[in-house]
Amino acid sequence: MIKLNLDKLRSKTFTFKKPEKEILADDFEELRLQDKLLIIDARTDKEFNKFKILDSYNFPIQNNEERVIIGTLFKEKGQSFAIEKGWELLIPRIDLYLSKIDEFLKQNLKNKQLVIYCSRGGLRSGILSNLLELLGYNPYRLIGGFKDYKHILNKHLIKEINLYKGKFIILEGLTGTRKTELLKKSKLPFLDLEGCAQHKSSVFGDVGLIPNTQKMFITRLYQQFMLLKHNKVILIEGEANRIGKVFIPKELWIRMQESERITITATIETRVKATVKDYCDNDSKVKQIIERLDKLVNYIGKKKKEELLKQFKDKEFNSAIRWLLTEYYDKKYCFANSKNEISICTNDLDAAIAELNEVYSSKPSSLD
Repeated sequence: MIKLNLDKLRSKTFTFKKPEKEILADDFEELRLQDKLLIIDARTDKEFNKFKILDSYNFPIQNNEERVIIGTLFKEKGQSFAIEKGWELLIPRIDLYLSKIDEFLKQNLKNKQLVIYCSRGGLRSGILSNLLELLGYNPYRLIGGFKDYKHILNKHLIKEINLYKGKFIILEGLTGTRKTELLKKSKLPFLDLEGCAQHKSSVFGDVGLIPNTQKMFITRLYQQFMLLKHNKVILIEGEANRIGKVFIPKELWIRMQESERITITATIETRVKATVKDYCDNDSKVKQIIERLDKLVNYIGKKKKEELLKQFKDKEFNSAIRWLLTEYYDKKYCFANSKNEISICTNDLDAAIAELNEVYSSKPSSLD
């Protein structure tokens, strides 16, 4: 196990120096795509599990509870106090912490460049870079951290979409036809736009969800696409060019409009059951629906709004949802899909999955 002079290390920390090597987000991503980097994330495991740079490994300088303590101290007393507290918490375990990183790097670094990042390219990645320099490594710190990385992803996403030689297939259908469920359970390559947006479109689209910002939408979309781009065909659920408050990149939207389409159908009974399951499975969601009914007044009138309000409060979900599907959603969001050559009914989801798999397997077998 590594043994360090902790007093000397503590003293060195208070004269924290800027890491010797740094890298810009654009240059970083180009190298990452070429598999030339070994990437270490210095953030907490909570931050890492929520979202990370692809192919990165987590060696947190702080745990989740410590980050709260240090963040509070930073706001109340300033950076120097926060740094001192951070080292007070880290010092007792620093031998084990650095031993684990050292062992990992010896096994995995090989001919790659080592890059460290944190949220904003600040203290956490800087301190870890300093520590690794003490161990004889020569790491880069990602300038601006994950924040700057998110800023450059739209450009890289557009580039990757334009380079993609495969094809998209769009699944379109009326609300409640179980398109998302079909795609997820089929386990076929599926670009989940609504999942990236954390919004299902329409006035009720954010019920039970916390919508993502445009930057986070692009970040999630980019990472999904990078995992899917080697597939001959990628499935996408049909969407408008805007999902809630976020916009699908123009280049992807154009490709979607030019793509083959499959119509997904279901009886109204299936649609009602699926929609009730998605939107009315807990009191919090029902409360959100009730709060949003006012936004429909211009479309359905005050009288009907009050009727729906009473039905939702009385838990008469089937009646309320059936009316909304047939008299609001179908009329407002209906599209001309009768010319699509392929139609799949999801009344029997297992049969629909088998049919979708058959359609998918009939497509070109490579990207050449």
